Amino acid sequence: LPALAVLLAAIGLLYREIEDTQSAREYLERAIEAARLESEPAALSSALGSYATLLNDLGEATLALETARQAMVTDTRIGDKQGVALERLEAARALVTLKRGDEAEAEIELAAQLGAQMRQSDVTGRALLYRGDLLAAQNRLTEAERAYGRSLEYLTRAQLKPQLYAAYKAMEALLETRGDV
Repeated sequence: LPALAVLLAAIGLLYREIEDTQSAREYLERAIEAARLESEPAALSSALGSYATLLNDLGEATLALETARQAMVTDTRIGDKQGVALERLEAARALVTLKRGDEAEAEIELAAQLGAQMRQSDVTGRALLYRGDLLAAQNRLTEAERAYGRSLEYLTRAQLKPQLYAAYKAMEALLETRGDV
């Protein structure tokens, strides 16, 4: 029966893709519950990680941070480095939103290190994107522009279209702020 949690999470992700966030939330919450009942740590961490991403997308940073950290504990226990890196990135996104810059930078740095170790373009690209977000929030626009620019190469290679779009949007906003239309 561990397949139930995986199936529910997959349905939740499908709803997220079609931007039905309420249904996505319901199915991901059900997937978390099923994974806990099934005592299936990999399914639990995956569902928690997906839920943290959804919560960040919805602007629910406090719950996203808590959820990402729960997933990180599970992934650390089962030795899933990629999962840990992705949850560090979701924690960083939440911390940027919560204006907790030092903590966000620490999470970004740890995720970037894991991304480099594993040669994961998606992790490295997202770490650079979120570093750009952090720097932009701190009004360090030149450094933010550099981070966004570097993220584009990795995100393009990883074909992460939503994050690639976010990086281009962020670059556009920085250029407009500078008056460089």
